[in-house]
Amino acid sequence: MRALSRFLGCAALLTACTDPPASTPSQPEPREATAPAESPTPAANPWRSRAQAALDEADVPGAVVVVDLASGELVQAERAGRAAHPAAEARSPGSTLKPLLALIGLHERVIAADEILPCTGKRTIDGESFTCFEEHGPLALAEALSTSCNAYSYELATRLGVGRIHDHYVAFGLADDGGVVPEQPTTDSAAALLGTGHGGVAVSPVALARAYAALATGVAPTGHSKRWRYTSEELATVRAAMHGVVQSERGTGSAAAVPGLTILGKTGTTEHGEGDDAQPLALFAGWAPADAPAGVVVVALESPSPGGEVAAPVARRLFAHLLADAERPAPAEPSATPEE
Repeated sequence: MRALSRFLGCAALLTACTDPPASTPSQPEPREATAPAESPTPAANPWRSRAQAALDEADVPGAVVVVDLASGELVQAERAGRAAHPAAEARSPGSTLKPLLALIGLHERVIAADEILPCTGKRTIDGESFTCFEEHGPLALAEALSTSCNAYSYELATRLGVGRIHDHYVAFGLADDGGVVPEQPTTDSAAALLGTGHGGVAVSPVALARAYAALATGVAPTGHSKRWRYTSEELATVRAAMHGVVQSERGTGSAAAVPGLTILGKTGTTEHGEGDDAQPLALFAGWAPADAPAGVVVVALESPSPGGEVAAPVARRLFAHLLADAERPAPAEPSATPEE
């Protein structure tokens, strides 16, 4: 396969942020990404038609957002359903926030990647019953992400508390574009919900795509460089832990896998709203290639099916284009005409 370096023209977006020790007096400010903007000439960017085709093939209302890291452009496709503009409307992000929660936990030193936590399938927090969709048993970070274990994230979130989770989510830009990140109440049960993408948190697919671009590249989202303090080691640990989500057969995002391409991502299955107004959502967010990110893909569909079943296959179609582009021979350089 041809090297993917020709996709990486936006060098500022793809340089990992490295933080010197806190005691270093001349610590540089973290880099900040230039806000991806929609292309003024839609036909010039192939990702727009690709995103729309993938969404149309799924035949489900929702949105697809692609951040083309080579150009810095953000493109989106939509099929209106209960939301008139599903790419822009902020809704529950569900488990797509679990990699961000893991990074927060590592940064705040409330957990280590190799720490083993139990999952018995259920837990009581503040007198409320919290469940996981299966009993995973003891597991560390990598398995917790690949299986989307709720119990692991509940424990991590209660160790952090609502205040710290809120501040870090804001640093990822989740409150931008009409997003909501609650600060109250500050109970353990509220922290457990917030940490797993519920409890009133609402994020647009566009903002989620920008957050994943930051996670992929280590570059602070636009407007948030002063809050961005994650080290290269912390980011690398989370990225390594995400490997099994798509690349493992047991991973919830295995339906997004493309042979020959390493994809890092996370699924989400959630509802937005309450009672009769509750809207089921299936999500996938991720990027590829793992070590040299060229594109970020977010899929948010109005479907009661799990994100790994309906959103991940849509993402796979787009990642397949990424691999095909990488393998396509570069245009031959015109030969110089010798002077007579």
